[in-house]
Amino acid sequence: MFKQRVGLPFLELILVGWMPSALKKWYYRRRGYRIDPSARLGWGSVVIGDDVEIGPEASLGILVIVKARTLKIGPRVRIGNMSVLDTFELRVGEGTRIGNQVVVGGLATPSSSLTLGRNCILMEWSFINTTLPVVVGNDVGIGGHCLFFSHGLWPNGFEGFPVNFGSITIEDEAWLAWRVTVLPGVTIGARAILSSDACVTKSIPPLSLAAGVPAKVLRENGSYIAPVDVEQNRARLDKLLQEFIDWVAFMGGTAHRTDEILIRCRWGKNNVKMGAICVALDEIEITRAASFATAGDVVIALPAIGRSERQRIETAGAAWLDIASKERSRTANELSDEVEEFLRRSGLRLLKYEHRLFEA
Repeated sequence: MFKQRVGLPFLELILVGWMPSALKKWYYRRRGYRIDPSARLGWGSVVIGDDVEIGPEASLGILVIVKARTLKIGPRVRIGNMSVLDTFELRVGEGTRIGNQVVVGGLATPSSSLTLGRNCILMEWSFINTTLPVVVGNDVGIGGHCLFFSHGLWPNGFEGFPVNFGSITIEDEAWLAWRVTVLPGVTIGARAILSSDACVTKSIPPLSLAAGVPAKVLRENGSYIAPVDVEQNRARLDKLLQEFIDWVAFMGGTAHRTDEILIRCRWGKNNVKMGAICVALDEIEITRAASFATAGDVVIALPAIGRSERQRIETAGAAWLDIASKERSRTANELSDEVEEFLRRSGLRLLKYEHRLFEA
């Protein structure tokens, strides 16, 4: 009686999947999809929906299938190879990354939806069941092999067996390590941490550390979070930049400090590409670094960069990375992109676009 949902869109894969990214975007725009020119749609990837918007620098990998009546993919979102996302409503905020072979879907209801906030990560081989809404806040880390179930049933409920349905909420900056299972009706509070292999059957308060099967709270009130130490952060940044210098050398380039705030880099074939990292550990050094920066350079500042300094850096053709504000310039270059990616290994994730764009 009702139209059945087909698991894989074979016709779409055959007709559209083979197209190169540019042709595929042209075709989808003809269908009314709003796709930014800088977005990239990998070979074999298909997008199916009624209200579709894909933002700047978003990227879909090889053989990605995305199906949603309402689909909002924000700027700089990356979806890994062979992932299948199939739910009625899907919203993904800026900078969020979805790993390879992630599956989203399951038993459908009119409420089926997934919301992922800004700067999240959903790692490889995870499964999210979206029978009821699954809402994930900003800066949430979800490890590989994680399993989310918004419904749980199999034995006959009319014979007294449990049948559970419930939406799932993961609040801002929570961290779920690998192989965490989340059951229906659970809320995981902001900045909570779930240890590997935990099975979350009941809600976890904010600022809690939990582990086990079923998961139990081991520490509360953020007692596992060290206070911010400016000197330690300066040492942390210095160590990361030294590791970046070593990384450039390992990849065949050269990088060396010329003074306290400048690191000059060369890379590419025959090291013909060049640029400098201008480091600022305090407000005075921000002004100095802004005066040094030229086209192809990047300014990294530990304190917040003021509006005038940001404009000055961009006018010079350089990029800036603001650690305190967790923002970066829209102006970008090869060096700034590489440094930003390297800084992610410290847990630092930066926003490039205005917060109001593509809100999840």
